Amino acid sequence: MTTICDEPRLLLNESEAAHLLNVCGRTLARMRNQGKLKFLKIGNAVRYSRADIEEFIESQAKTT
Repeated sequence: MTTICDEPRLLLNESEAAHLLNVCGRTLARMRNQGKLKFLKIGNAVRYSRADIEEFIESQAKTT
């Protein structure tokens, strides 16, 4: 039986998102402030959708 704890988290905090993107927190904040990365504000907390991060990564892929 699969529980919600077994599923990958839908929303990531800032440190988790930075880790997934392999950037530091300041770079993540800069990307957010420049509108390059979608985010959610829940109260004072900033959260990132795992799907949005994966979409961002795919959009940055370059082919030559």
